[in-house]
Amino acid sequence: MLLYNNRSFWRVVLQQQGSVVIRWDSLIAGLVVAAVTALLQVLALENSRWAPQLPHHFGMHAIGVVVAFAVVFRTNLGWQRYWEAMTQLHFMYSKWADAYTQLIAFVQVTLDQTAAKGGDGASAKIERVRKGITNIDKYFSMLSALAAERLAHGDTQQIERRTSVTQWKDQIILSRQLRFGPDITGVRKLPKFQSRVMGREQSLDYGWESEYLVTSLPTPSERSSLEASSDRVNVVMYWIVREMAALSKDIDIAPPIQSRMYQECSNGMLGLSNCLKIADVPFPFPYAQLLTLLLAVYACFIPVYITVFTGSLVASPIIAFLLFEGIWGVNEVAKELENPFGADMNDICLLDFHARFLDIIEDVSPNDDDSLDDPQCNLKKANDKEVKDSSAASNVTCDASRGPCAAVTLGMRSLDKACAPSDVLVDFPAASRAAEGSSANSRRQPRSAAPWSRSLASAVLPCCGGGMLPSGEGPQSWQEELPSPQLPQPPLPPPPAQPPLTGGGHTSATATPAAEAPAAAASAPPGPSGCDAKVEERRPVSAAPGISQVIDDNLALINARMEQHLLHMSKNLELLSSMAVSWKKD
Repeated sequence: MLLYNNRSFWRVVLQQQGSVVIRWDSLIAGLVVAAVTALLQVLALENSRWAPQLPHHFGMHAIGVVVAFAVVFRTNLGWQRYWEAMTQLHFMYSKWADAYTQLIAFVQVTLDQTAAKGGDGASAKIERVRKGITNIDKYFSMLSALAAERLAHGDTQQIERRTSVTQWKDQIILSRQLRFGPDITGVRKLPKFQSRVMGREQSLDYGWESEYLVTSLPTPSERSSLEASSDRVNVVMYWIVREMAALSKDIDIAPPIQSRMYQECSNGMLGLSNCLKIADVPFPFPYAQLLTLLLAVYACFIPVYITVFTGSLVASPIIAFLLFEGIWGVNEVAKELENPFGADMNDICLLDFHARFLDIIEDVSPNDDDSLDDPQCNLKKANDKEVKDSSAASNVTCDASRGPCAAVTLGMRSLDKACAPSDVLVDFPAASRAAEGSSANSRRQPRSAAPWSRSLASAVLPCCGGGMLPSGEGPQSWQEELPSPQLPQPPLPPPPAQPPLTGGGHTSATATPAAEAPAAAASAPPGPSGCDAKVEERRPVSAAPGISQVIDDNLALINARMEQHLLHMSKNLELLSSMAVSWKKD
């Protein structure tokens, strides 16, 4: 498809490639008509008995009206086909791009959340998700390549190809002969695939047998399935839907939201079907045949008409040439527009659409980051930036020689484990448990508990290297950024003495006085990882903040954060408003 500047007069007029005027067949036919007109004009000026004579121009006008109407109607219909093909092609690729980007976004959120939560099955889940995304990348690139190949080898293009490789009698056939007849044009062969390595770009030089870049080559079994299939695009779409269905149980997104991916894939297939309607259904043959005969007859009468009603040896050939080129050129334009998925200069470049879709896959697809392979260590990079801005900070300590990582989660975050089962969970004070009505033997705050009760829970102590929580850090260390209200602390009942609980490889140490904490920590058995867990020396219950104070502090922090976000949103809205005003002025 040619791109040009319609304000450049001479560049447009003198352009040869893609032109229907500056073309050898059109120019030769126009010069023949002009030469015949000049000869007849000479005979008319010499009053030869062979000079044409027309008493009235009604007959020529009637033929001209019919021809002009037929040509304009065909051109209008051809432009509708061309524009519909372009619209549906953009629709098809945009919907497939939407489905792919939504899937990658859901998967990325799942990987981040799985890495943050951790657990025994985190590594296996991440591995399944990453393997599924690798297959989906390949299938989407194959889907684009096979769709472009199918449109480029539609029924109308096959007939155009047959004119150069078959005999006269086989150049006009029934549509069913293309399906059940011999494969003369070779459209049933699987196209050539090339793996898109670094630096390799999709070639835009169209040929009947083109090469398509894909993210990875199909396996032998997939290639065999595609070679035996009569509708390869639907086969690849089935593979994509199957992979998405397999990933649906691992994606941490609500199923109703996941259904958007399937809907966008279906919409893309609808766009492909509309494109195939244009690629396979030609302009009606009876109309094309009738219009061709009318044009031939009209072209024969142009010299006669111009000679009789012009009477100028100089103007007659020029007018005849321009009249023929005008009516003939408009018909050629209609033929160019009728079949938009070919290899002509004015046809739609399907390889360019495929190359752009590959760029989308490359831009959106998650990078091969090694941190995603280790869910226990994935938080390390994110926390370096988020620890200053987030209302709850997470510190990660890794020691490959001592075992898996352990995450220390403070503030409002839940106490979901991010490491191996060798973590030591320290319950919140006994007074808090009594106020909440929790069992004294509870090892972990349940997910259904209220957020304020989870905020009272103590931190998960790291077991790697037996490290302790640094002094001064605790549930209130992240609140130093904003002033918190100082409320009087309600008196708390003395904590009951409770022995530590064991079981399942975990050790849960209850709140004990400062003098008993070392003994409780020493009596706690080590976790399955073999690393020694030390229990932080707890403050006396009398010095611990009250429940109401912690709740108020957290609410004050949340309100301050919300005010900051609202301030940022108002600034962004003002910026957008100013940009809109400047855009309207421009």
